[in-house]
Amino acid sequence: MGGTHRRGPCGPRPPARNPVASPPYRRRSLCGLRTCRRIGRPPLYYRNNVGGTIKLLEATRECGVRHIVFSSSCAVYGVPRSVPIAEASPLDPISPYGASKMMCERLLRDWNDAFALNWMALRYFNATGADPEGEIGECHVPETHAIPLILEAAREGKPFTIFGDDYPTSDRSCVRDYTHVSDLADAHVSKLLEGTESVAVNIGTGRGSSVRELIDIAKQVTGRDIPVRIGQRRTGDPPTLVSDPGRARTLLGWSPRYPNLAQQISHAWAWYQDGLHSFRRFQKAHPDLVSLGLHD
Repeated sequence: MGGTHRRGPCGPRPPARNPVASPPYRRRSLCGLRTCRRIGRPPLYYRNNVGGTIKLLEATRECGVRHIVFSSSCAVYGVPRSVPIAEASPLDPISPYGASKMMCERLLRDWNDAFALNWMALRYFNATGADPEGEIGECHVPETHAIPLILEAAREGKPFTIFGDDYPTSDRSCVRDYTHVSDLADAHVSKLLEGTESVAVNIGTGRGSSVRELIDIAKQVTGRDIPVRIGQRRTGDPPTLVSDPGRARTLLGWSPRYPNLAQQISHAWAWYQDGLHSFRRFQKAHPDLVSLGLHD
């Protein structure tokens, strides 16, 4: 599994519970393997996301699990034909990461047909932010996500790279739909508490923000200058990904509590200044205790 969010002050993480055998997940399992979305690491994506999901689905059958929530991704859409993106939009991923998630959704459909496994695939749109109380935040090794890298540039003065300034958007940088991690968690709970059909659901705010807008808001939140340099486009980056979250509202009764991007960045900034640096200090002091699970 790829690194995601970690607690602070940080220490070694407790052993992960078996999502099938642990009592709270006897009937419903929460799953999804996420890695940083690079085009050049297909073996990792297919091994983790597809191979790992097959093993998990085999285990659910052995243990009698009848319901599953899968962490999917807007990357399954590739370059969308229209924006905002509805769930009925064609699936045409342009990266190995997106392709692996699409394959996982197909596995869920096949398991439903063969073994009556009820499932829901939550298609995330750019998770961001941190726990409002500052207990959990984002930490990847290496870091590849835009907002953490922008905040690192604000704190340490390292230039933030905008990958491509020639996209067909208002300011020529990529546009994404940023969704607070706490809101993503709420969406999972909505499914766990409400029995629904097997279906894919977009989890996003329905609002798009460009990379340059992220930088401007981060400057306001941090009160610091953020040096920027322009790099080449990254293969596999669509110009615009913005959700149509209507199905989530109708089916799950879900809507984001933190749709405001400045609030999302302020939560991430608070974590970056406290919890993340506590974790990194612990990591340097005890590399043998925190080496596992940190690398995508």
